[in-house]
Amino acid sequence: DTGVLVDIKNPGPGFAAVDLVMLFLLTVFLVAWRLGRGPALMASVLGVVLFDVFFVPPLFTLSVADGEYLITFVVMLVVAVLTGHMTAGLREQAQAAGERERRNHSLYRMARTLAGAYAHEQVADTVQEFLGQSMAATTTLWLPDAQDRLCEIARERRGHSVPDHVSERVERAYARGEAVANLGATGRGPGALYLPLRAPQRLRGVLEVHADGALLSSERALLETVASLAGIAVERLHYVEVAQHTEMAMAAERLRNNVLASLSHDLRTPLTALVGWADTLAEARERAYETLRG
Repeated sequence: DTGVLVDIKNPGPGFAAVDLVMLFLLTVFLVAWRLGRGPALMASVLGVVLFDVFFVPPLFTLSVADGEYLITFVVMLVVAVLTGHMTAGLREQAQAAGERERRNHSLYRMARTLAGAYAHEQVADTVQEFLGQSMAATTTLWLPDAQDRLCEIARERRGHSVPDHVSERVERAYARGEAVANLGATGRGPGALYLPLRAPQRLRGVLEVHADGALLSSERALLETVASLAGIAVERLHYVEVAQHTEMAMAAERLRNNVLASLSHDLRTPLTALVGWADTLAEARERAYETLRG
């Protein structure tokens, strides 16, 4: 059992037990960082087994001549599993932080685009593009018309479309101002979520989202944020439209006043002349009467 390979208790001049253990833990760390928890656990168990087979007498067997090695194996396995678990956790946290950063950057770009939107169709396109890239979702924007009837923003036709029948879930979300979910009995597979467009002044419509049911549940906060941004954008467009109508009404009123002033100025001179002529005729008639009586 002195063997060609190294005994952990009597390592050769080029090896030490701590070196072998450090190499073992380094391997587990790299596997956990690159591949995750499952492969790291397998690497931990496999590393202990290989350590027993190649470095613990009797060599090339799983037998252990000295019971003290069992404690060594247990300690190595526990440390390796903990190292792999913590490393995989740090890796997942780093990936989650990177994903959040990318998501926040995309959300910022969407909010900036919505802030500069000039039509409802552009709001619908922006929301569809963001959610389509983020979670492979399809969306429909429902906005009320002058009679408070919900209309679909038809991007293909670039305008509003009044459907023959509005979904009962869409109407319920708009009437109650609460989200309505249709995720199926198990919450798996295709699902739909109907989110009211909340704005500072009032509800501005409904955002209908179709995607995987589990994804809709896990990304609920993101979807509500998108619906809120869309609602603010729609309300801004409403007040822009109101301001435009007010400006047009004021311009029409100014034009009417200018026309009336111009007409009154143009008519003032002939009217004054007519009044003067009428006075002259009246005086001439009185003198004629006096001459006839005299």
